[in-house]
Amino acid sequence: MAFLLGGANSAAVAGGFSVDNSCRFNDGDSAYIHQTPGGNGSNTAFTLSLWLKRGIVGTAQSLFAAGTSGVSTLDFLAGDTLAFYDGGSTTVFITNRVFRDPSAWYHIALICNTGESGTDKCKLYINGVLETSFSTDNRSSLDAVNHVNQTVQQAFGQSGTGSQYLDGYLAEIVMLDGTATAIGNLGEYDDDSPTIWKPIDVSGLSFGTNGYYLDFEDSSNLGNNAGSGAADFTEVNLAAADQATDTPTNNFCTMNPLDNFYQGHTFSEGNLKIVTQANNIYTFSSGTIGVSSGKWYAECKLAASGGYADIGIADGVSSGTVDSLGGDDNEFAKHDFSSNVTAEGSGVANGAALSVGNICGVFVDLDNNKLYFSINGSLQNTTGIGITAAASTTNGYYLFGGGDEDGGSAVTLEWNFGGCSSFALDSAVTDDNNYGNFEYTPTVTVESVATKFYALCTKNLAEYG
Repeated sequence: MAFLLGGANSAAVAGGFSVDNSCRFNDGDSAYIHQTPGGNGSNTAFTLSLWLKRGIVGTAQSLFAAGTSGVSTLDFLAGDTLAFYDGGSTTVFITNRVFRDPSAWYHIALICNTGESGTDKCKLYINGVLETSFSTDNRSSLDAVNHVNQTVQQAFGQSGTGSQYLDGYLAEIVMLDGTATAIGNLGEYDDDSPTIWKPIDVSGLSFGTNGYYLDFEDSSNLGNNAGSGAADFTEVNLAAADQATDTPTNNFCTMNPLDNFYQGHTFSEGNLKIVTQANNIYTFSSGTIGVSSGKWYAECKLAASGGYADIGIADGVSSGTVDSLGGDDNEFAKHDFSSNVTAEGSGVANGAALSVGNICGVFVDLDNNKLYFSINGSLQNTTGIGITAAASTTNGYYLFGGGDEDGGSAVTLEWNFGGCSSFALDSAVTDDNNYGNFEYTPTVTVESVATKFYALCTKNLAEYG
């Protein structure tokens, strides 16, 4: 269940073009962006390119919609396939491929030119590879896409009719009006890892009359069009806090909605907020990235609890409905019902108990096999808790995790791995590599030595993981 480097998830490699920001869309907020062109552009030739990291899977969600009636849309269906509709009577395509990895960044490029013949009228690329397997394929009959780049609403994050809101992160959105460009103008394979598709600088492309480039670099104007052509997009139910540094060139850990078989937890805020299921006892959910070496830091705010919260690490996912975090070998948890840490089933003294509103810092040192906890920036034990070397654990890695062990009332955990926070930050503290945004510093004095811990992201993993 741990997701390590692989595929688009490995786009964060040293050197090359860097994407600094993305935008988080939370479906529970009905968040989206939109604009309406002042005049018609081309609906026969265009390129739509974007990078996506999914949040919740298994529900119908819209990436892009042109129009509010007879809408042209690019949608995820409830089965996690990808579909494109022309806004008239035609389902242009539905993929056989499913998109269910919430740990990875996908590059999706839709390149249309109805002047071409056959299926070349409409081409779909996923991570630089031309998609050829479709359950429905009417691309050869496409003569126009009714509403793309026309004088109707163009939106990202909902269906155009106020439904199917997107849950996840978007980055590097490009629309070329009147141009069906080559895929090599939108990304490239990494020289050192030729199976890894990564972003390139697209700011110099010809965007056309109604084209645009959304880079999400202005937190006060997330809909800013950094290209030429169309006007800015208007943000709906988005705030500066939805600007993220979790991007296709530096992918951050989040919590994992696929690790939810027993738990029934509710995930939101880009898979950073978890509400446990009341009366569903002894379960926890885990993070998307497992680590076997290095020093790593994450924060978790205890936003609500009936007195049985667990925050910590484990060497695997929850094994069932009677598996509270800390109860098994190689599991460790800080609580709000005891000042002790539960370490592999035994209580270990560790400062104070958590209280609702506290931010729990989790410091994992896999070079010296020690674990430390803080409360609101104050370390609870500077000598730490000994843990088994990752190589000697069942799976060979550790995951951040959190849940509850009573279930009489729900526990709400709000995580921050540095790429985007699910709770408001009064500070903006980075790690020593200037990655992440935290409430408290990841550099602390342990064992009488100032020790640097790092945000769990792919650029740090490339150096320390």
